[in-house]
Amino acid sequence: MTTQKRALTLDDFWSLKTVSAMRLSPDGRIVAYVVGDYDEAHNHAHTAIWLTSLDGAWTRQFTSGEASDSQPRWSPDGARLAFVSTRHEEKSHIYVIDPAGGEPRRLTNAPHGAHAPIWSPDGTRLCYAASVESDRQKVPQEVTWFEAHPDADGTAPRMRGQTTLFSRFDGRGYIDQHIHRFVVEVDDHAREARQLTDGDHDDLDAAWSPDGAALAFVSNRTAHPEHTFAADIWTVEANGGALTCLTDGTLSASSPAWSPDGRTIAFYAAPEQVAHGYHDT
Repeated sequence: MTTQKRALTLDDFWSLKTVSAMRLSPDGRIVAYVVGDYDEAHNHAHTAIWLTSLDGAWTRQFTSGEASDSQPRWSPDGARLAFVSTRHEEKSHIYVIDPAGGEPRRLTNAPHGAHAPIWSPDGTRLCYAASVESDRQKVPQEVTWFEAHPDADGTAPRMRGQTTLFSRFDGRGYIDQHIHRFVVEVDDHAREARQLTDGDHDDLDAAWSPDGAALAFVSNRTAHPEHTFAADIWTVEANGGALTCLTDGTLSASSPAWSPDGRTIAFYAAPEQVAHGYHDT
């Protein structure tokens, strides 16, 4: 029996499913991955985490509901799975669950959500990324006025001073936020997450050292980051402290990876880009 070929239609695109973010369990027996689909009636994209055995014996949907679940990450011993979900106040937060099932436990309460969980080598902590609002756009005269008028409506929209090119970048928006790195204890419910980085910079591509004592990450911490595409490799102690820059500002670095003995870091890099991107002519 043959099926007549036809061109794709818009209705076909609504029925497509995507598969992404595959993660193999530490014992090499199970793959966690993300399946995405689309709800045409509500104009909404949705994702869920699925599990499948590599021997082909079974496949099952692991998370369900109206929330979108993504970024599955196995703990080093394979006993737990961290993932990102919008099930709390429709913001992305990090959860931990037993792969055998049960209720997930939320680990983060960042005001603007959290993402990119990374297990420490011993499985007791998670490093994650969260957006932190900058004070750089605040108008000093307005701040002074509100301080002098404590009875004023503090929830009213505030003025914002646009002083950098970042507010014009695609996807950034006009509210100045920067991605910083945090560490949370997985099993100590009473301890607050530690913020490891701050400032008017984005801190990306975090990687734990083999002994769990430090993290490497990528950041453009130059005086005028909007004027350059350069990015350096930095390190910070997992308990907090001063940052150390390992590169000289002449490269666009990314994806740091520690050697097994923790003595060196490999990374991708290209010469600083100064002539690319788009601009008005």
